[in-house]
Amino acid sequence: MTSTAEDTLKLVPFSNRSAYRNTLIYASDGRDTVLGGLYATDDMANKNLYSMVRIICVFTGKFYLEDESRELVESNDYDIKSGKYYIFTNGKSTLFFGHRL
Repeated sequence: MTSTAEDTLKLVPFSNRSAYRNTLIYASDGRDTVLGGLYATDDMANKNLYSMVRIICVFTGKFYLEDESRELVESNDYDIKSGKYYIFTNGKSTLFFGHRL
């Protein structure tokens, strides 16, 4: 994020910061409720997205992410693409922490 963008975010009230997110995370069974989001930059990889999902959720089993095209997004060093991502689990419960957007 550029220093100009960072300066702008400092001026935006916290409740409105979600408007600046270009990458949003949803549960696969709740596609209308945003669980979290971020502003993906050029230096962020898919593995960073997986790490962030682990921060806002606790999994009792394995999970994976799919993008809007229903393509599997692997935890790797490829750049994050802005858009929507959906969390899929193996059917075990997922606990969500923090505030939903």
